[in-house]
Amino acid sequence: MEELDNIEITRQTYDKNAASHAEAHWDASFWTEEEEKFESYLSSGAKILDVGCGSGRDTKHFMERGYDVVGIDFSSGQIAEARKRVPNGNFLIMDMRDLKFDPESFDGLWCCSSLLHFRRDEIPSTLSSLNQVLRKDGVIFISLRKREDMEEWRKYPDGTARFFSYYDDAGEFKTMLEESGFSVMDYNLKSMTKDSAPYDWHCYYARKS
Repeated sequence: MEELDNIEITRQTYDKNAASHAEAHWDASFWTEEEEKFESYLSSGAKILDVGCGSGRDTKHFMERGYDVVGIDFSSGQIAEARKRVPNGNFLIMDMRDLKFDPESFDGLWCCSSLLHFRRDEIPSTLSSLNQVLRKDGVIFISLRKREDMEEWRKYPDGTARFFSYYDDAGEFKTMLEESGFSVMDYNLKSMTKDSAPYDWHCYYARKS
């Protein structure tokens, strides 16, 4: 599995399992605190890019809060699901490594559980792509899994697989952000329980430098 394209294989899995994944992750209540904090940095009606929007869960939330939102995802299956669940949403099939927007198009970037499918050597160019579409002093939120082992392929009974990259030290990704033109304003470690085991997330809030 190591020689396979981590993004392409992961994309195929999301395409195949879009409906079941959407159903399992539609409840956004776990991220309410982070959404509110992210919004506190934005002005009313700000333009938000939901990066890796999946089935449109968070896009829907921000739309209902009065923001101008665009949701993107690399999976056509996920975008189809988003358009079904949020018919008045603006959704585009797009790879965050190659964003098709004008420079400085957005006031905020919401990257919830989306950069974790990239290998470490892919992160700098991906953050650079995100930085380019963010307006001066714009805000980005990023959540990443915390775990000691650095990466893994999760294989499923239907033959699909997804790649995950983890970060044990919070400072490692903070350095990546700073080297990519962002200034970290705040950070918190968020914990949940899954299958009776702790499941922790690094949460970063940063401004475009």
